[in-house]
Amino acid sequence: LLLNKPIGDIVLDGLLFLVFAIHLTFVLTMIGTAILGFYFFIETWWGGKLKERRWDKEILQTFLAHKSLAVVIGVGALLLIQVGYTIPFFTSVSLFAPFWMLIIGLLIVSFIFFDALAHRIYTHHYLHLTAGVIALGCLLVVPGIFVAVLVSSENSGHWMSIINNGFRLSGALSTHWVFRYLHIIGAAVVLGAVFHYFFSTRSSDTQGRKSTLLKWVVGGLLFQVAVGVFLYGSVPN
Repeated sequence: LLLNKPIGDIVLDGLLFLVFAIHLTFVLTMIGTAILGFYFFIETWWGGKLKERRWDKEILQTFLAHKSLAVVIGVGALLLIQVGYTIPFFTSVSLFAPFWMLIIGLLIVSFIFFDALAHRIYTHHYLHLTAGVIALGCLLVVPGIFVAVLVSSENSGHWMSIINNGFRLSGALSTHWVFRYLHIIGAAVVLGAVFHYFFSTRSSDTQGRKSTLLKWVVGGLLFQVAVGVFLYGSVPN
């Protein structure tokens, strides 16, 4: 049975906007940190740039803080969504229940393997490569599940088509999901690069590192603009 909301809609939506914005900022920074850390790990080992002080490990050392804040604040955002948008949220979660439950395992595996990749003990680089692929792969699946739930929540008129399609997005919804997901990944790269531009460039090669990160920022923004055009055009009617 649905009960009366404990607070007014205006206050609830304001709190949700604030908490979710903070949560999303840390989530995007976390994903961007993961992508950059793994890329610079590849560049270090296969680009002949192995040094005593590893930039990829410096970047991944911050992953724990981003991850912790993203998860903790995310709990508050989920609670507010459950109170304010009970029927669309829980219906969408039910439609994608196996994937929603899978998030817990994906995050645990991702966090463990990113910790291994960031560890200061150096092992055979193929072992670290395997750890990085598993960690990044598991992490990148999570926003895809969240986007699927949000797309479903926002389009209640398509719930029956999702059910009839075997509990999968199809047609316009699947196209919208793809561009929305890619747009999030682009935002993650931009925020991650901006964060590390200010906090992970304190070394003898400061200018070189900043120049590299600026390229990631510009590339990420251009990617977002390009994807954003298609994303706008794919918004379901």
